[in-house]
Amino acid sequence: MRVDAAMCILCGACSGVCPVNVIEVSSTHVNIQEGCTRCGLCAKVCPVGAIGFGDPRSKRVKRFQRRQA
Repeated sequence: MRVDAAMCILCGACSGVCPVNVIEVSSTHVNIQEGCTRCGLCAKVCPVGAIGFGDPRSKRVKRFQRRQA
């Protein structure tokens, strides 16, 4: 999982849903530590779509789309 720092608003939603507690949110950045299972929950709850698979500078980053209720 990768976090696009330019998009991230540091809300902490990702950290709250991580089942293995490997996401740290500080006042300046988000760090996804080793041990991530790539379940995708963090990406699904991100309100701005800043989390995805792959390199955020690449056009091949897969981002999850939030479903509208």
